[in-house]
Amino acid sequence: MSNLDLNLEAYIKNLKSGDETAFDMIYELTYRKIYFVVLPILRDKSLAEDIVQDTYLKFLEKLYQYKSRNSLAYILTIARNLAINEYNKRKREIKIEAED
Repeated sequence: MSNLDLNLEAYIKNLKSGDETAFDMIYELTYRKIYFVVLPILRDKSLAEDIVQDTYLKFLEKLYQYKSRNSLAYILTIARNLAINEYNKRKREIKIEAED
């Protein structure tokens, strides 16, 4: 496990214990990585930032279900899935508009 993963695991454990400041550290450690995972999928900076925020919301929603493994991979998987879902949704919307 890398130092980043060990730090993330510690901050996640602290967050689960009620230390809200731990979220700030999780954010600091992961924001750029998440952003640069979703940006190439969406090709829209503003939309990528929205998906990054959605990623943290989903992460917090699932926080107590998360079992310690590879925390960075877990967060990046959430981000990637949200970005792909958004991309597919927009692709369908464009297709429907083109048919009208």
